[in-house]
This record gives sequence, C-alpha cells and structure tokens, in this order.
Amino acid sequence: MTIQQSLQQTLATVLPIDQVQPIDFVMPGGRGLNTVEAGTLLDPSYCLVATNAVIDVSGRLAARQGANPITFESNTLLFASAPSGSSATLATTWQQPSGPYIVTFSTKEVRRATFTNGSATITWTGALTTSPTTLFSASAGASQSITFTVPPTGTAGMLTANWTQATGQYSVFFSDGENRSVLLTNASTAASWTQTLSGTPQVTATVIFSIQGLAEYNQGGGVYQQILSWAGGISNNPNNPTNNLGGSVNVSNGRWFFQNFNNKAIGFQFGQKPIVYTGTGTFATVVESAGTAPTGGVGCAAFGRVWGVDADLQTIKYSGLLDETDWSLTDGNAGLIDMHTIWSDGTDQVTAIFAFNAALVVCGTKHVIFFTDGRGSMLGMDPTQAYVFDMLAGTGCLSQWTVDHVGEADVLFLSPNGLQSLLRLTQNRNNPVETLSKYNRDTLLGQIQAEVPANISGCFNNLTGFYILGLPNSGVTWCFDQRRKYIDTQQELNSITTTWTMALTACVSLNTNQQLFICRAGQGTVCNYSGFADEFATYQWAYQSPWMDLGPQVAQRLKMLKRLLLILFTAGGASFTVTWSVDFSTTLGSATQTVASFGTNSQYGLGQYGIAQYGGASNLYPWKYAAHIKGQYFQLGLTTIVSGVFALQQTQFATKIGRIA
Repeated sequence: MTIQQSLQQTLATVLPIDQVQPIDFVMPGGRGLNTVEAGTLLDPSYCLVATNAVIDVSGRLAARQGANPITFESNTLLFASAPSGSSATLATTWQQPSGPYIVTFSTKEVRRATFTNGSATITWTGALTTSPTTLFSASAGASQSITFTVPPTGTAGMLTANWTQATGQYSVFFSDGENRSVLLTNASTAASWTQTLSGTPQVTATVIFSIQGLAEYNQGGGVYQQILSWAGGISNNPNNPTNNLGGSVNVSNGRWFFQNFNNKAIGFQFGQKPIVYTGTGTFATVVESAGTAPTGGVGCAAFGRVWGVDADLQTIKYSGLLDETDWSLTDGNAGLIDMHTIWSDGTDQVTAIFAFNAALVVCGTKHVIFFTDGRGSMLGMDPTQAYVFDMLAGTGCLSQWTVDHVGEADVLFLSPNGLQSLLRLTQNRNNPVETLSKYNRDTLLGQIQAEVPANISGCFNNLTGFYILGLPNSGVTWCFDQRRKYIDTQQELNSITTTWTMALTACVSLNTNQQLFICRAGQGTVCNYSGFADEFATYQWAYQSPWMDLGPQVAQRLKMLKRLLLILFTAGGASFTVTWSVDFSTTLGSATQTVASFGTNSQYGLGQYGIAQYGGASNLYPWKYAAHIKGQYFQLGLTTIVSGVFALQQTQFATKIGRIA
C-alpha cells in the first residue's frame, strides 16, 4: 500500500465522505484585522475586513457604538407653517440659547439662521427658492457665513471679503444644500473646490468648522470644564459652541494642544506663545514676568512647570515653578534644554513632550529621550539637575495629539512605524520598528502619508479599553483594543485592530466619568461615544474572513458545502447579508435575512460598548442557510446596517469531504 493510499484510508475512517461534517469556528475575527498577510491562507481568528467594529466584552467581533451629539442637534423640529422667504415661525418658542444655528430644510436647502431664546421667530439671509414642508433640522455646530460676489458656479468663486481664518479645506454648504470641501486662503477672497456645482445656489453659503482641539480642564476643587477649539473660536460649552473664550487671542487656527497646569488651562500652538485660562473670563496670551515664552507649539505641563519647545523645534524651555509667566534664563528657576547636543542619530526635531512616571520624555520623529534628576523629591523632577538616563533611536512620535497614558504603566503614541507602546519599547529595545499595529503596518503607514501629522489625533478610553487613532484626510479611525493584546508566533505583542468609517479631528477621554468625546470632520459638533447612529446617520458594519482551508485535517481536500450556520448576538430589528466564495474567486453566493426585534434594547454595558453585562432584549440568533458550493478554500462575508447590538459569535461550515484537490 502506498503512503497516499494509506493516508486516504485513514482520512476515510476519520472523515467519512458520505456524512456531512460540521466545521465550527468560535469567535471568528476575534484577533481583528490582518492586512499584512491578506494574500495568504490565515487562521479564521483574523479577518480582512472589520469595518465599524470593536471587540466586545466576550471577545466577539461586534458593531461599534455611534457618535451621539453633545452639541445641540435635532432633526425633528417643526415650523408653525411651511416656511418661505427669509424668515419663519416655529411651532413652539425656542428653548435653546440665542444665536446662529445651521438649518437644513426638508428640500435640503441650508441656511445659517438666527434663533432667539423664548421667541418663535427665526431669520436668515437669502430667500428660499424651494417650498419646504414644516419639518426641519438644526445644529448648533461651529459655523460661519460667507458671501460670494455673485452666485457661485463651476468649481470656484470670489468672496466679498478676505477669509480671516487659517488657510485650509473647509466643509461648505451652499444654499441649495450642495456640500463641497472648499479651499479658503487666509487674507484672500479666492475659493475653489473640485466637484462642479450642479445646482443654482445663492451668494450666501455656510462654512462648518471641524472641532480641532478638545480637552478636559481641571479647574480645581472638583470643578471640570470641557474646552474645545476650532478655526475662529475657543469655547467651554460643547452643547452650544460659540467663541466665548477666545478673548484677544488669535484663534484663526483651531488646532490647540491643551494641558492642565496649577488649576489653569494652558494652550500650545506653533507661532504663538502659550495661552492661559484661569476658569473665568477668557484665554489670554501669557505675559512674561521675565524671559521669553516658547512659540514652537509643542509642550506639556509636568512636575510643576510648563515645558515648551521654541520655534526652532530644538530648544526646550521650562517655566518657573508653578509660574507660567517666568521664563528667565538667569534666575535659576526657569531654563532651557538644547536638544541639538542630545540627539544621537543625526538631527531631529521635538514632536512631543510628556511625563512618564518620574521621567520627562522628549520625542523627536526618530528619537525617544528620557530625562531624570536621579534624586526624587516632593517637588518632582528638578530640571537644573536633569540628565539623560535613557535614549531610544529608530523610532519617535509623529504628533503630540496622539500621546496618551494607559494607566500608570504605559504610554501609547503614533510613531513613523505605527502605534507604539512606550512600555514595549523600553522592554524590547533591540527592535523599535515593531509596533502594536504590526499586522496592519503597510495599510496604516500608507494612510498616514496622506495626513498632516499635527492633525492626527489619538486617545485611550479606560471604560471601553481601546485606543482610537483618527486620520481625518483618509476618513478612517483605527481602533486598537488594549484589553486583549496577544503574543504572536514571533513572540511579539500585538493589539487587536479594527477600523471605523469616521474622520476624527479631535478626541478626549474624560477623567470625571470616563466618557469618550469625539469630533468628526466637517461637523462642528462634539459627540459622545454611545448609541448606534452617527449624528442620526446610519453606518455599516462589515466583516470578511481570510481565505480558509477549514482546518488541517481537510486542508488538502475538496469540500462540498451543504449548509452555513451563523450564530449572532443581536437585538434584532435589522437585516444582514452573508456572502461566500471559494478558491479565490469573487462572491459566488449571498443571502439576506431580516431579524425581528426582540424588544426594547437593554443597556449595552452601562451606555458604553462592551463594558458590563449584556441583558434583556439581545439574544443569540442562529441562522442556517442551504448554501451549496464546492471548493478547497472558503471565504465568508457578513454586513449589516447598525441599529443596535450586533456581534458574530460563531460560524459553521457543514460540508461533505471529497477527494484530494
């Protein structure tokens, strides 16, 4: 008997070909995305697509929660009668604060209208050209009206006045509801966009600002404020952002980096001295009692001092103890560190400064430098006694807005190589290019190339246990689960990774209640991570398995699929679509199923995704389908429009085992 005949006889006893063999995979996709090895056969614990997904408390690939607006937004408002012209009467008096609101009429026309608290009358510029119904939506998002010299057409127009905010791409709604990303240039009247206008808008349009800075300010005494900034304003009111804190500060650029210091909020921005807010009044530029404050925009507050890099991005200045106004270089209290003499691998520039335990950490793009005074005291680190006690070359930080602490043991940040763990770096010094994003390195780094590093944001949320990284130009947010990091076959630590179709421009995890606040590009609003809609809009959850051989026992044999079984954890009230393919072909089969609602959804983890126990109205839902197809290698896909809890628990391929392929 030949070896092949012996093998066939053995397999025949183990896998009789006349019987249907169920092949089960529990928690498929539970290790998240693996795009690096997408062209190979992979374990079903990985997936090639995990869109708008997270790993839930049970380790299942599940639908993320949504962006639930904290800023006032409503899509169910009513006029007393159908509006026309340039004013209208509300069905009830306005209960929100007075001010401008972005109004979208039922016919999609958009105006920036003026509302008055306690009044039912609203007004706007530019008479309506359609006949809307009484239903409309309104948003208090950060915005500004612009006026063209003539009604805009094509792909360009001229403003009646120079643009006073920073140069950049802005989300603009023309009066007829068309939305374009418009290039506006500071001190210029020129405006341009790529997609030709198809309608006939009026001269007035509305610019929607992205929230670019977001922080929780600790005022002391248990009092906290949320600080947000955009091109044209700084506010402490996420419910209704108006420029109530900008004061005399130049706020044309909204990208501020805020830090807490001695019951004050300090803001950093390149080209400006630090700004300070005491909890009352407005922000003001630091007025030095001595010396000159830094203007490099990179900084932090640590060890009782304000630290900031100067405009050369090489000279780090530190303030006097508990005094953001003292920048003297002669009184022995304030001082500087010249990084020119410290970089080990050629030159570099300072991109982030932060405290880690008893050390001050300074990052360049290819260096991580650790400073200590070697003594320890009640006053923290003494900069006059500071020295370099450790240095890592070959990696660094791309953006200070991506630095966040994970408890007391680790700091995460975006490096030129991917998402870095400072703890992993210090423990595995010999391989700084390996990162927590190892299995999606090429995809992530490719997207980073399209970004302005200073516009990338990231933060860790203790309640959900994940770190999110927002790439606004790519329109993608990467989610790195920190609860279930795993060690791969190369003995390297990795984060389970998924992606969201969400262009984050700012994010912060609140210390007071662990809520995750997020801001999306072109929305002008602040949202809480909760619910299952992105500011009333739906989003699709998608999963695609890798190509699978269905296990080593049958890897070399043809499989005749007879039935698919999926076990889902869902609240129902939605449809899902399953697709399947064989032998590296395009989709060969699909089926769609609607699941009736199981009742009122119970709270999914205390309002946060995957934190506590599921309950009540969500159930395990088995779905069987007679899918008939033959092949050696299989791929499975699953999509749904998210309306509630949805997770993939288990898949089963019921097959007859055929001959060796």
